[in-house]
Amino acid sequence: MSFGLVQGDYQTLKRRLTLSVGVTALPDITIDPPKGNSDELSFIRLVAWSYVLIFESGKISLNFLRKLPPWHGKEILPYVRSLRTWASHNLQFDHDHDVKTLRAAVGWFSETCGVGTPQESSHWRKCFEALCEDLHKVLSLAVSACDQLDSGEDSARLRDQLTSRLDRAWPAHVFDRYVDRALVSFGLGGFDVVQIRNRYLSKWRTIVEISSADQLERNITSAVESALVAEVGDCLPLTAAELRDLLECKTSEEVLQAIRALKSCDQVARVEVARHVQSLGG
Repeated sequence: MSFGLVQGDYQTLKRRLTLSVGVTALPDITIDPPKGNSDELSFIRLVAWSYVLIFESGKISLNFLRKLPPWHGKEILPYVRSLRTWASHNLQFDHDHDVKTLRAAVGWFSETCGVGTPQESSHWRKCFEALCEDLHKVLSLAVSACDQLDSGEDSARLRDQLTSRLDRAWPAHVFDRYVDRALVSFGLGGFDVVQIRNRYLSKWRTIVEISSADQLERNITSAVESALVAEVGDCLPLTAAELRDLLECKTSEEVLQAIRALKSCDQVARVEVARHVQSLGG
């Protein structure tokens, strides 16, 4: 089984989905493809390409199509995630999750090429061809499932459902403005917005997916604000030095009392204090 055949399958699926629901259904995969089929680098590039197909470019469409006939499939090639982690992450032996991932990768190698750690060209070729074979099966089933989008009494409804899911598949950076806005509202600054977003991205995407159109903005705003309260809820909007200057405290005891008083306030009062300080600075 060659990668060229897999690429042909991918292009066929892309054409079918584009005709049914538009170009956003299967974005291009732009990472470097494998150059050979019997070396470690080629296999690692194939794993990376497979991961992008299943978990990024085709995540929405493939997971939608796998529930349709004639596919009716389960999770799509779950071992690809383990192989990708094995290939590109610095796994730690004292972390249970990392050990589990390594075992899954080694188990797949053993089953596929007969050794847990491929070394020879024959090993890499067997692994490469096995992954290509699985990708070919997945993409062929996906192409067949596209028939459900093009004909039959449910075709229009299915197209609408897939289109709606694609529209709700927000890029990760879209959530950053909600985090920024919440931090400003809480009178907090200096936090890594991307790091906060990544910690909650999966949950926030679920909120987007299940919210009605008229409540989407409110629901995601509430979800982000709730996450921030859980993340940095104990942080005060002012430092001890800022409180000392604002209240003209004379002693450390007065500063400590001011901090205790501010901590006892609700979030609204804290925000008002922070805004007052910001207005003085402006």
